[in-house]
Amino acid sequence: MHCHISGIAYGDRGEKNHLIIQESDLDHTNLMEAFRKFDVKGLVICEIPNLKDDALLLKSTFRK
Repeated sequence: MHCHISGIAYGDRGEKNHLIIQESDLDHTNLMEAFRKFDVKGLVICEIPNLKDDALLLKSTFRK
């Protein structure tokens, strides 16, 4: 699987910008749990303002 993950701020006209995961409504904990449960393999692209921090957050959440 190939997917892009980010928190998203929406305005009247749709997507405004990407957000830091912990400042968004993205339920990354349950998403990572589903990836583990279904043995998802592939590539996750982080489209997030603080790329390194959120990539490490996803990685550590996935490995818990």
